[in-house]
Amino acid sequence: MPLESQSRDILNSFRYGSLNAEFNEISFYALKSDATYWKLKSHLAELKSKIKELRKSNGGDRNRPFSAENKARIVKDPLVVKTKGAPNTSLNKGVNSRKCEYCKQDGHTIQKCPSKNGHVTSVATLAGP
Repeated sequence: MPLESQSRDILNSFRYGSLNAEFNEISFYALKSDATYWKLKSHLAELKSKIKELRKSNGGDRNRPFSAENKARIVKDPLVVKTKGAPNTSLNKGVNSRKCEYCKQDGHTIQKCPSKNGHVTSVATLAGP
């Protein structure tokens, strides 16, 4: 980005912040009563239309910091991804059966595996009636 463009962006950001601060203070005082609120609202509508006309006569939104052309250059924060901790096991909420790591059968664990200990019995007798 050329130095001229950077200087212009900095100037525009400063101007935007300055106008924003002024408008916040004006809004604070205008909200104190209904009369001041409606008076400010009508003055702002007039001012907005005058500024739009002035911008049209001066060539549009070329230097506007938040125009559609400049939005593509704004870098946004990355999405936050949870990477620490144990994986979520809520997918198997209804299924809470034991599975043996040795014989890969359901109904018992490796500590009581009949195949490992030499006692071969059916899974149906291990699970019970």
